[in-house]
Parts: sequence; C-alpha cells; structure tokens
Amino acid sequence: MFIVIVPIRCTQDAGVQDIQATRAKWTYRSNQSPATVTPPHSFCHVSRFRDLSQYQVLLGVTQLSNPGPQACCLGVKQIIIHPTYEGQTSSGDIALVQLSRKVHYSDLILPICLPDASVKFPPGKVCWVTGWGNLRNSVILPSPQTLQKVKVPIIGTKTCSELYRTDMGDGLTPRIIKDDMICAGYQEGMKDACKGDSGGPMVCLVDQSWVLAGIVSWGEGCANKNRPGVYSRLTYYENWIHSYIPDIEFVKEPSSRVLRDWWQVSKGQKHAEVHLPAHASCLSGSSVMLFSLCLLILM
Repeated sequence: MFIVIVPIRCTQDAGVQDIQATRAKWTYRSNQSPATVTPPHSFCHVSRFRDLSQYQVLLGVTQLSNPGPQACCLGVKQIIIHPTYEGQTSSGDIALVQLSRKVHYSDLILPICLPDASVKFPPGKVCWVTGWGNLRNSVILPSPQTLQKVKVPIIGTKTCSELYRTDMGDGLTPRIIKDDMICAGYQEGMKDACKGDSGGPMVCLVDQSWVLAGIVSWGEGCANKNRPGVYSRLTYYENWIHSYIPDIEFVKEPSSRVLRDWWQVSKGQKHAEVHLPAHASCLSGSSVMLFSLCLLILM
C-alpha cells in the first residue's frame, strides 16, 4: 500500500495558524492504494538512519492526546523521495510512503481524490488546510491536541512571487515560486499553516468532491504579512506518482457516485472491510466530515 507524502526538509515547518484557530473534524492523508502523500522533509531522518521502524502512520484520529478506539497505527514498508529534492524551498518536496499493510476504510478513514493535471485552482479559490502544528509562532497546540483547520484562498504564482520580493532585507536572495509550487493565504497575514503542519493537506472542493490541491511545504514564519504559505502542487507530480503506482487514477471531473454506493453498503457495519476500486478515490462534498484522518508520527 502506498501513501503520497510531500514536504522533506528538517528545518522550520509551516503550520496551521489562525489568529482565532478553529477545531477541524477532518484532515487528509491517504488515497485508495496502501500509500500516502507527504513532503520529503518530513523524512529527513530516513536518509540519515534508514531505519523505517522509527516511523508509523496513525489513522482515524482528531485528537493526538486522545486517539480513541477507532485509531489505527500502521508501519512503513518503503519511502521514496523525489529525486529533485535538494532541501528547504527547493522543488521536489514530495515523497511516497508504502504502508506495511492495507487500510480498511471506516467512518473516520476514507480516501481523497488526487487531481489530474487538467484540474485548475484559480486565484481566489477557497481551500482548507488542516494540521496539528503550532497555533502561532512558538505557541504549540495544547492537549488534547485537537486537529485544527484554516480557510485560505489560492494566490496566483506571479502575485505570490511579488509578495515574497516585498520588504526584503538587504542582500537577501528572493524566494522563487516554481512550477511545482502553489501559494495560498492572505496578503495581510493573520491566517496560515505554521510549524508542525508540514506534510498536511490543502484540499479544495471541485465539482462537489474534495481533492488534494497541495501539501504544506514552506513559508517565512507563520501568518506574516506578504508571506503566504507555499505548498507542493499535486498536479505537477501526476506522472511521477503514476510511475510508482500504475493503477492509481487521477480525477478530471470528480464523481462521488461510487463512494455513495460503498457508503450505503457499509452503513451499519462496525468494521466493514470493503475496498474501494481504483477509480473511487474521491470524497464527496457531503462527506467532508468523513475525511481520511491520518498523521505521520516520528517515534
């Protein structure tokens, strides 16, 4: 089973921050095959120690300090880091993680759509970011560590690049927003991902289905003015992901029909072990609260 994983760096992460942070009931991190998407900087220690036993994937939780009886903990079989990744703010901030066994879907663990390269996320489109990172600079999420969410609009690449050139210190090199990156947030700051949110999902509603538009990658501080969050753009990596997971299907026009059919069949079954086919990798808009809840934890 593969998981799509994105940020890789070991330095400061970007995380979900809101001046008034809100509880979230869902987050992403799993698709139909036993794999996950996340940033490679989340796995910097793997290249150092090559000890996969140090990593586990936790599914089906919203509170880290209180996982609950439906929590599912899986081991990691393999991690594949994108070959172009060179460190903080570089391209290629994505990795694939193969799980040790298959994931059985439930009311708290469901797949999300991966968008085809034809799917566009125009400036101004409202999306959501979730995570268990800091509430603001140097303010950690207190127990029971309830999953947080923040609403952010997409920012065009040109505008994002201009913002990162604003108010630069003397002698500093401008940040470059590359083709495999997508920006979201507010020019005035105030709401953003923050330290500890790296690898978390940015999801957008497309044709009544939730799709994974980006993965928390980098930024300058948390919710600073003229410094929106920068995410790994999933559509850019369609061919690379497909080369390792040939049977995966990227959606052009997400449909929730198969998921609804599966939900009707499995309704009332406490531990239904029904596997969705490859083409049923979408969550419908009405099922947003049933998003796959997954956290990659360093042991």
